[in-house]
Amino acid sequence: MRVALTGGPPQSLGEIQSVGDIRCARTANLCVVTEAGLKQWVLYALDPAKGKGRELLRTGPVWTPGGVQYWDVSPDGSSLAFLKGGVQKEALQIQVRPLAGGASRELDIGKQGPPKAIRWSGDGKGWYVTTWSTSVGPGANAQILLKVDPTGKSQQPIKGSRWSDPIPSPDGRHVAMMGLVLTSNVWMLENF
Repeated sequence: MRVALTGGPPQSLGEIQSVGDIRCARTANLCVVTEAGLKQWVLYALDPAKGKGRELLRTGPVWTPGGVQYWDVSPDGSSLAFLKGGVQKEALQIQVRPLAGGASRELDIGKQGPPKAIRWSGDGKGWYVTTWSTSVGPGANAQILLKVDPTGKSQQPIKGSRWSDPIPSPDGRHVAMMGLVLTSNVWMLENF
């Protein structure tokens, strides 16, 4: 669906079965939408006025065993980056696929734990990645934020355990994240 910023009735852009996610390039006129199938994902250009456009890429099983694929489109719209691996202490990799064709490249970023999210940096020369901690499982919500350079070298810019998907600012000076805070009440019952 689309709706004007000034309001009004929503208009349908068509249907996509099993939408996985939508991402837009920052400096190029390109949005990408995924159609998630059981054996593959298909990525399409998405026109905000016309809906699903041309097919950009079909992927095989580059996503996690849980069926979720973590990806992002580069700021200039030239490439897609996928997170793969990281399950059962295997190495986590970033796979970069150019949309104009050509060979993919993979960067090994070490044994970081299962993937959670990936976002291109504002300048398109690296990525922000969140992973689940290797010391506890996904159910514990312990996450790690990594800043990864084009060679695969990573650093942990902040310490913390409950971060949502990072969204870098276009100028590369800031990263927006939502932190998860859990609170609870405890009661003790006696003589019941």
